[in-house]
Amino acid sequence: MDAWDELLRQSLLGTARVAEDLPALPEALDGLLRAVELPAEERLLHAAILLDRYRRLGSLPAPAPSEISTAPPEHLPATSDELAALLRGLLEEDEPLLLAELLRGMAAIPCLAPPDTLPALLDLITQRAELRGPALACGGERLRWLAHQHREWSALVNGAGDDPWLTGDTATRVALLRDGRQRDPAAARERLAAGFGQEAPRERLAFLESLETGLSPADIAFLESCLADRSQPVRLLATRYLVRLGGNPTADTVLGAVAGMMSIHGKLRRQLQIQLPESFEKDWSRFGLREKPGGGEHMGQRAFWLTQWVGLVGPTRLAGLLEVDTGRLETLVGRSDFAKELTASLEESAVVLADTGYADWRLVGAKPEAFINRFPRLGMVLPPSRRDEMLREFLHRQLPRLEPTALLTLVTAVGELSSATTREVVAQFPALCAVLAKHPWQGRSLAQLAHHLAPGEATALEAHCLAQAGLAGVNEFWRRYERRCRIQQALARRVVC
Repeated sequence: MDAWDELLRQSLLGTARVAEDLPALPEALDGLLRAVELPAEERLLHAAILLDRYRRLGSLPAPAPSEISTAPPEHLPATSDELAALLRGLLEEDEPLLLAELLRGMAAIPCLAPPDTLPALLDLITQRAELRGPALACGGERLRWLAHQHREWSALVNGAGDDPWLTGDTATRVALLRDGRQRDPAAARERLAAGFGQEAPRERLAFLESLETGLSPADIAFLESCLADRSQPVRLLATRYLVRLGGNPTADTVLGAVAGMMSIHGKLRRQLQIQLPESFEKDWSRFGLREKPGGGEHMGQRAFWLTQWVGLVGPTRLAGLLEVDTGRLETLVGRSDFAKELTASLEESAVVLADTGYADWRLVGAKPEAFINRFPRLGMVLPPSRRDEMLREFLHRQLPRLEPTALLTLVTAVGELSSATTREVVAQFPALCAVLAKHPWQGRSLAQLAHHLAPGEATALEAHCLAQAGLAGVNEFWRRYERRCRIQQALARRVVC
């Protein structure tokens, strides 16, 4: 334990409870403290102040190396002058979203960032870990060499040549797993399974969520093994994946259990008959079910068990189990004694189980307010093209009545809009500005919208923005969108070259 750590320990315990003397300080500081007589608590505080300043200012420069190393040769081509100028400008202006778009585009080409930008790039990835990968790709050998010359930067590249699956943080490893599942699902799963039990619970859950990419019957054996995991959320997600895949003992058990709890009776007025579980069976825990509801789950214990079982099945499978369509299922659930609890469970499970049929049905017939509330969650279940199409149809009808904040919430669920949906937003931009005039505090949401529109509509948008330049957020919106268009054009020209 060094002197600073020992001072911290003594200050936390209190001088009245610490019998030992102050830790050994550097000779210059020790002499200053000995020059005056102070009570124990003041002596400790003075020592902390002196040592803090000494640590900041009192270190001697490291001796110059006898031989100065040089950066290894680069293997990538240099970037274009146009991209270099854009990168310099964005680094000076501290534009994180635009910088991320530019760096990822340059890494995809790939091409090298100009040497004079490397210190700023290293400072950037010190604060923005998610940009480490693109920055390292653009920085090349010289960036790695430069980082090793600076103590605070060296940690950014230490291990950069190692296997990132072994050395990366959780976000990096999740991204690698998703990418691997797209290219070779079996190999990615086997690599995950090799050390899965040694990961922390949160990491195990994050990795298992990534397994959704490329999910197939080939994953069943691994998922069955996850039912013995120590973490309840991991067991629950594995069970949901197994039910989603079907054709395995776990799926059969779950469907059989739900069939024993719910059935339809009556000829003239059909009703959902519910048989609540009498007790919590010990074996249910392996499916990730919990015996007692949490603090925010206000329902009886037996009803809580029922909703968990229903949540494993999801709406479309439950409708098939009861031999009704989705609309009839909603009606029956709505007339039951547990309408609120079952509806919430079914909607939540539709997201986790990627129930596209239910998500599409629920959103197509939704009223505007319900669509705005549900689309950010249920829209993510839909295929990207359908998600974008559904949003475009909604905006065609409702955009003139949408506030910028609500619009931003909807488009964020899609990501970057298609050209067709972007044109719909552009066509109704004057109506959006009319709403903004009534709610000027939402100008920031309008500015953020620029990061979601497809580049290519600059001509039409420029005319609209010039006409509405006095509104809060319009000028910032145009500045960001115009810069995005320039970035994409410069990247396209670099690829052609």
